[in-house]
Amino acid sequence: MGPGGQSRNASFKRGTTKTLRPVIRFDLCISCTLCWLDCPDECFDPVEGRLYDVSYAYCVGCGKCADVCPIPECIVMVDELQFDSDASPWEHYRSDPDGYTRWAEEKKGTARYAYPHVTGTGFEIRERESVAPKDLG
Repeated sequence: MGPGGQSRNASFKRGTTKTLRPVIRFDLCISCTLCWLDCPDECFDPVEGRLYDVSYAYCVGCGKCADVCPIPECIVMVDELQFDSDASPWEHYRSDPDGYTRWAEEKKGTARYAYPHVTGTGFEIRERESVAPKDLG
């Protein structure tokens, strides 16, 4: 259920034409809720620890979550072709935090796609360095 109280239509999944998907570094998240509040598809689900899992079946890859996130590299849009499943990133992180962080960094690489929401045309690619994982020990 989204922040506006709307429920999802279980028989209508979205994202069939998306080219990007968000990869979340849960170890960097500060629980600001901006991704959850700004997502036009309400694809973020609250999970334990005031974090938000993303339901890739409902995400259209617009990138608003990455744009509003105040923490650099916490949410990064990644090429959809790098994925072979819509499995929950939260479940992966919960079962193996270190493994998930390595997986997320591998998926993210250094290319950053930024779609301008003002004109809706074109995009730019930004190069950034990866953020080192927090010490989980």
